[in-house]
Amino acid sequence: KQAVTDLILSTNDPFVMAENNAEQNSLFLQATEANSLVVECELYIFGSIVAYIYNSYDLAAALIQKRYELEKKMSRTILWWGATAFYDGLIFLALAHKSSQFEWTAEVSKVMSKMEGYVQIGKSNHEHKLLLLEAEIKSR
Repeated sequence: KQAVTDLILSTNDPFVMAENNAEQNSLFLQATEANSLVVECELYIFGSIVAYIYNSYDLAAALIQKRYELEKKMSRTILWWGATAFYDGLIFLALAHKSSQFEWTAEVSKVMSKMEGYVQIGKSNHEHKLLLLEAEIKSR
């Protein structure tokens, strides 16, 4: 809900941005205090997608890395039918295109392997995401 609100009410007004940031911090604090790893993970997922949409690729990647660390504590990760891998791939591709660091290219390769696995499980649900990532790779 907060991610959608951020997109709908996006503004450069510092007062509105500060209020939104305080709201996000409150949500994160509540999830942490309740020891809700799933909610924390979802906050990182939605936060990384919003950051990607606003071209804040470094922030998006930092949120993904925090999510990866959190997922190590979880018995099962949130996959959302390949959507998390898809957005991770878009974010890592954006960083790979922006910089010459090999790290991002390696991350893209990992995501592509995941997506290929998802296609094997459910082609109709995942093939289009894989094709979009492949097109994005070839676009630069």
